[in-house]
Amino acid sequence: AEAFPPHWVQALLGTLFDSSIGMLFWPDVRAPQMWWSPALYEQLGLRPGAIPATVASYLDLLHPEDRPAAERRLAEIVTTRTIQD
Repeated sequence: AEAFPPHWVQALLGTLFDSSIGMLFWPDVRAPQMWWSPALYEQLGLRPGAIPATVASYLDLLHPEDRPAAERRLAEIVTTRTIQD
């Protein structure tokens, strides 16, 4: 697969950052730290940066009935280092 030129990636990330699209990015699945867009915080009813952007914070925000499935899925991602639909 052909990679996008770095300036395209930078422009896309800048657009997403400035948009109202809520998103998170987990660059190193071995580490708990994530990056959450300001829009994601706002969609969660939080001020950007109000809570740490971590796996634990993400799980704490889930409905208790949804948490076990999310924990299993996150463990699978960590084990396989791939994200599948």
